[in-house]
Amino acid sequence: MLILLTLALATAPGDTLTLVKAVELGRTRAISAVVARIGTRVADIRVGERRADLLPNVSGAASLTRQTLNLDEFGIPLAKGITDPFSLFNLRLRVQQTIYDPAAFGRLAATRDSVAAAGLDAQAAGTIAGATAGIAFLRALSAEETVVAREADSAVASRLLDQARQLNQAGITAAIDVTRSEVNVATVRAQLAVARNLRERTRLDLYRALDFPADTTMNLSHQIGTGTTDVPTGRDATPFALTHRRDLEAERQRLVVMEKGRQAIRAENLPSVAASGALTESGRKTSTLENTWMPSSASRFRSSTAGAASSDPASRVSGSKPRTSGSGTSSIRSTSRSARPRSTWPPPPSNSPWRRIGSGWPSGSWPRLRIDSRRASRAASKPPPPSPGWWRGGTR
Repeated sequence: MLILLTLALATAPGDTLTLVKAVELGRTRAISAVVARIGTRVADIRVGERRADLLPNVSGAASLTRQTLNLDEFGIPLAKGITDPFSLFNLRLRVQQTIYDPAAFGRLAATRDSVAAAGLDAQAAGTIAGATAGIAFLRALSAEETVVAREADSAVASRLLDQARQLNQAGITAAIDVTRSEVNVATVRAQLAVARNLRERTRLDLYRALDFPADTTMNLSHQIGTGTTDVPTGRDATPFALTHRRDLEAERQRLVVMEKGRQAIRAENLPSVAASGALTESGRKTSTLENTWMPSSASRFRSSTAGAASSDPASRVSGSKPRTSGSGTSSIRSTSRSARPRSTWPPPPSNSPWRRIGSGWPSGSWPRLRIDSRRASRAASKPPPPSPGWWRGGTR
């Protein structure tokens, strides 16, 4: 915020703007750069959310109950009947702390690295915004010079028109020369109007790149301004770009985040240890409350094959998901029968109707057919039909 205020005061309306100053303002004031910096802050807040999973969890509760009890429920021979109404005060305080949770630690580390990736994205967005502002500055400056050139052309065309009129009045030139000069003046004036329109449009683009109001008045300087311009050239340019490009560094950092996230998912199968304690104050009167306490520690273990299923390339290709049941998960593998039939029979006789069924299959392999004995005897006693067109590909 202090940098933005300083740059805004340094570049007030009516001040002179140089190329280096336009690039600096574009890096800090451009909308894309501001949004990228907000993304960095959001990523930093997410780190706090992940860290909250590892901080102590303190909870408390207070209750006042007016009740009666049926003493017969307890099965005590000396205590029977229903008690008189009485009040019961109950104050409870519970504290829980995670001691060891590898999955939570892994997610916290991945979120911290995502902050670094978001910061690199903000730097890359600032670089692009600065380059955009610099290009807009150069276009606006070029449009300014175009207007100056067209104004000079208009002045020259006006003088030539005056000379043509004087020569025509003296009888030296014909009237067509005056007409030609008038056409030239009209053409130059049209070009001047187009140049002025282009100048205003390029200024609007520059002000939008710098996030300035549209009615800002600013003088564009031909000076480059103070700044370092030590940029490698030739063969050193490519290695320099590969090592100093913030977008490439952000993608490398994002790969690290994904790897740590994958390790955190695998760590969910490891046991986690947490400790907790509870303190309770209870009694029938506030002056006679008695406390009870209960420290405890718990270890949780989750057995899951979801990580293995998700890391299997075949499951990623097929898109199959494991079926879960209870606290654990198990993957169900479905097998399909082969399309090629298996040979379970010897080839039937040539006069058998089932010979025609097997004719559509490769030689040496016959389909497995379960048929009733009565149907088989009736089929064998009947002559084969004259046309086997209703047998589709050897299958019924």
